[in-house]
Amino acid sequence: MAAEGSLKGIRACPTPRSSPVTSSADPASCVLDASLTQAHGDMVKVFGWYDNEWGHRNRLLGLTEYVVTRFA
Repeated sequence: MAAEGSLKGIRACPTPRSSPVTSSADPASCVLDASLTQAHGDMVKVFGWYDNEWGHRNRLLGLTEYVVTRFA
């Protein structure tokens, strides 16, 4: 699952279902809501909650940690 692989910390898909209130405390950039995801033929509609400022902050912290460990 990508939430535990290359996208760990960036995307989350918690159970039970989350709400926008609980997603604002999650360090992931996007919290997927699997209960609202729908498939229509060969198209899939995916729903997720995000707080752009919180998610952006967490991605910048991750980038900073990467740069410090890689180039320090």
